[in-house]
Amino acid sequence: MKVCMITFQYPPMFNGGVATVSYRLAKNLAAHGVEMHVVAPGAHLIEERIFPTFEEDVVVHRTFPALGTYFGDHAELGRIADYIIALHGEVNFDLVHALFVVPAGQIGAVLSGQIDLPLVVSIHGSDIELMRYNPVLSPTVRWILENASEVTAVSSDLLDKAQRFAGITKGWVIPNAVDPRSFDSLSVRELAANHGWRFQVIVESCIRAKRRGGPVVGTVGMVRPAKGFSFLLRAFHKLVQKFPRAHLLIVGDFMNPDEKKRVFDEIKAKGLRRKVSLVGFVPASQVAAWLREMDIFVLPSLHEGSPCALMEAMACGLSVIATDIGGIPDIITDGVHGLLVPPSDSEVLAEKIIALIDDNTMRTRLGTAAKQRMECEFSPEIEINKWMDVYVSVKKGTQTSVQILH
Repeated sequence: MKVCMITFQYPPMFNGGVATVSYRLAKNLAAHGVEMHVVAPGAHLIEERIFPTFEEDVVVHRTFPALGTYFGDHAELGRIADYIIALHGEVNFDLVHALFVVPAGQIGAVLSGQIDLPLVVSIHGSDIELMRYNPVLSPTVRWILENASEVTAVSSDLLDKAQRFAGITKGWVIPNAVDPRSFDSLSVRELAANHGWRFQVIVESCIRAKRRGGPVVGTVGMVRPAKGFSFLLRAFHKLVQKFPRAHLLIVGDFMNPDEKKRVFDEIKAKGLRRKVSLVGFVPASQVAAWLREMDIFVLPSLHEGSPCALMEAMACGLSVIATDIGGIPDIITDGVHGLLVPPSDSEVLAEKIIALIDDNTMRTRLGTAAKQRMECEFSPEIEINKWMDVYVSVKKGTQTSVQILH
């Protein structure tokens, strides 16, 4: 089978959730015998020629910046479509798989109609959560979903929203997977040896907090309003009233300079400057090293699909607390694999963190159950088998009603 995957993000130019998923899927599908061509955003100027590279059995075509933005340059998007049409003439693809609705799905939908290729469109989160409210993008999103051969989503909640929005009955739910084999075995102290003094200060602050009894509460993700970091800071401020030695570890870059200033101002206003470590960008392979420094992982998001950061924390055996939204209840049964809290409720979040700190037995039980759930139900092998089912169904032209593949 030959698949053209068009993605909104791909490493190393991007390191968000879609980048993690597209890299894992492309690599593992190629290992499964699928000829994978990934068309990804790149830094080329529109007049420059695209030269594909062969990376871990995947042919990667890094194109133009427009593919990595919601409102990409139309000329660049058109050039990408022309490039894929010419590539199809050489490869003869069986299908196109678009990760993220706009702009990847938009290019895929145009191509599907022009060269008569089946199209799979994958929904990952904000492409439905936010775009359906955008007066400019919402008609395009609806048209893409209606013209896809199959629609997949990483959670049943996202698929339900897409079906109601676009009036479609087709769809598969395929949650993300987590692959511990991609984790680096290095400790944060070993990582610090290759970084500057600022990074080393953060590492030593975190290690010192653990040595003093902590606890170290942590989170991973792009620092932006939808991720609920203000909600977490308010809860942490309450936490330090009872545990003065508590430390907050935030692993992830800022969305923009304004967001960075807002977060720093909030930390300063709450008197938490010496109790919060902001690590900044960390390569995906090194995230586990920071997770191992945490006692409790918190995901305070206001909306989510199937969050990779949460699943990676669970795979590391951490006890986790997350908001009861989106696809998170598909991953966590409250009180079994972790704890769920209402979004934006810092009082309840602080109470749950304190409960875990006070009850080491519960913390261990939840962490063990979380790790077992990831190993048994969210492995890369299970994920790839599900995707092969989708590809075979699409190739045969068999449209499905809703399939929930847990």
